[in-house]
Amino acid sequence: MASRRPGKRTHAKNARASRSASAQGSDLTNDLHSLGEALAAHVGDVVEQTLARAKQHGVDAASHEAIPGVSAGSAAQITEVSTGAIARWLEGDRPAGDSESSQQA
Repeated sequence: MASRRPGKRTHAKNARASRSASAQGSDLTNDLHSLGEALAAHVGDVVEQTLARAKQHGVDAASHEAIPGVSAGSAAQITEVSTGAIARWLEGDRPAGDSESSQQA
């Protein structure tokens, strides 16, 4: 039985699909970058809402004992550092390049 080789139409279709996937990947990268920028601009809001929700549940998130077993800082500090690190990651930064937040988180 003779093997069939893809014709020109198949190659053209595959090339279009490849360009489309590349464009979608680029769109996703741009979307993630924009999301990271938006999150970075609202780190304070995230911390404020986290503190408010913790208070609703009877937790003093500003206290260094707010999270049992964690003595590296208050829940507010942890929330601020980790939210900032996630924002930078979404913007395209890599954790290895951000040793300060890696150490704090």
